[in-house]
Amino acid sequence: MIGLLVVLCCIVIMLVAIVILYRSELLRISGFMGSRPQTSNLRLEKGAPLPGVMPLIDAVNDNIDKVADRELEMMQDETDLLEGLANLSHDIRTPLAGAKGYVQLACVEEDAVERERLLHLAEGRLDAMRGMLDQLFDYTKVLSATSAPDKDALERIDVVALLSSVMLGHYPSFAKANIEPAVDLGDGDLFLTADPASLRRVFDNALGNILVHGQGDVCVRRKGGVILFSNAMDASGNVNCDLVFRRFYRGDASRSATGAGLGLAVVKELCDEMGVGVSASASDGVFTLALDFLIDR
Repeated sequence: MIGLLVVLCCIVIMLVAIVILYRSELLRISGFMGSRPQTSNLRLEKGAPLPGVMPLIDAVNDNIDKVADRELEMMQDETDLLEGLANLSHDIRTPLAGAKGYVQLACVEEDAVERERLLHLAEGRLDAMRGMLDQLFDYTKVLSATSAPDKDALERIDVVALLSSVMLGHYPSFAKANIEPAVDLGDGDLFLTADPASLRRVFDNALGNILVHGQGDVCVRRKGGVILFSNAMDASGNVNCDLVFRRFYRGDASRSATGAGLGLAVVKELCDEMGVGVSASASDGVFTLALDFLIDR
């Protein structure tokens, strides 16, 4: 009987000691999380090898690593944004300065024909600047929109009919650029429930990207639920298809082409919102933008 009591007392003492150890370890972990600075890289050190505590310590350190990675990503994103805005500011000032110069020359030019030519050149510079500002406005408007689209704005859209309408609106621009697109939208219905204005903007930007950066041989075709926009690229162009949807990305390192580098970034944002797959590829001097309307459906 006495031996049994001794054994029970030993067990109780061991349990109390274990409880104390667990309490001490949990208090240590709690104190670390409460006193750790947000910007610190400190990790939780391993303490007593108690069952169940080690996975908790690993989980805490994993969460610290994820938060650190997220903060680093946010810092890099902010750096990229500031760099992009600085480049865009330079890109806007360049045509503005050019337009001002042409206007100043026109003001003192006595020949009417030459004066008209100078004013026409100034107008072209101002149009380029307006295009960049329009892209910036579109991008900020897309980002400021709520993540959940307004259900009242959603409609069942005939995708092919809408694309045909948008292409018809771009016909004068293609004709002016002496481009005759090869169009094959196939047969059969292709519908999407979305905001018509958003889808129209996607098509506008896709065609606008061709007009600004394409070098002819334009093709718009449909393969089942995928619509492909293809155009020949400048032989000197160096397009990185992994970056084309990043804001402010420009294929030409010299940034000599017009545009803010936001057109395809807007396409990506809107497609993600509508549930449309979007990708880009380049092969044999041809750039292709693919819109998949049947992804995950």
